[in-house]
Amino acid sequence: MSFYRGLLQKSEGDLRYFEENKACFIQASRLMRNIEASTFNYDLKMSLTPDQTLRNDYFQGVNAVVMTGEETTELWQSQLQAEANRLNLPIVYAPSGDLYAPYASPDMLITTMDERARKRKRA
Repeated sequence: MSFYRGLLQKSEGDLRYFEENKACFIQASRLMRNIEASTFNYDLKMSLTPDQTLRNDYFQGVNAVVMTGEETTELWQSQLQAEANRLNLPIVYAPSGDLYAPYASPDMLITTMDERARKRKRA
């Protein structure tokens, strides 16, 4: 539990989500302990290296949006903004959360999905 608290300490929304869902985090930690080292290494590599498939026009014609929380750090937000601009994707800022913004702000997630669905129907 201290691992998760340390990881989520910069976001009140993430911490609140964690506190309300401790059983799920315990279950997730048990699953993570059973991951093979090679799988964990692969996941880290894929997470920390640039994705070569994300060309500037990769999402052209796709009804997509980037969602993050207002509680993310300024550095993260600036880097995300640069990448969203490069990929020509809009960003939606949830009022609460960082890593777990969609879970910490579920109403915002649903509203965003509904708005994007209506936009798609109009197109």
